Amino acid sequence: MRAELQQELADARTNNEELARENDEQAQQIESLAAAFAQAQADLERRNGAIEQFEQSLAAARETAERERQGAEAARQSLAKAELKLDALPAWNASLRRYAAPTSSAHGNSMTAPHGAPRAKQSSPRTWRRSRT
Repeated sequence: MRAELQQELADARTNNEELARENDEQAQQIESLAAAFAQAQADLERRNGAIEQFEQSLAAARETAERERQGAEAARQSLAKAELKLDALPAWNASLRRYAAPTSSAHGNSMTAPHGAPRAKQSSPRTWRRSRT
């Protein structure tokens, strides 16, 4: 009986030592996991900060693109208006000559350049428009 009790005591001590070793291993594993978790949280916060900065940059870029798009549209509209005005210039010049011709010849004035004076070269708006592009 005594031998049995001593054997049980030895088995209990062996189990206790194994449990203590397992406990130490698990404690180290918990510490390691806690450190990895803290590192992962810090990394997540850093990445969330970077994402927020990217989102702000993206919003600013979208606003800039929208302003530039609106500016380009306004420029296209202004260009179209200017081209319409340029296209109308020959008709206006012809009208002015028609109306000015009777009054200037009646007064002795002439719309033409004096004999021998250089004449300004007139280019049509269409020619001008093609030369710009």
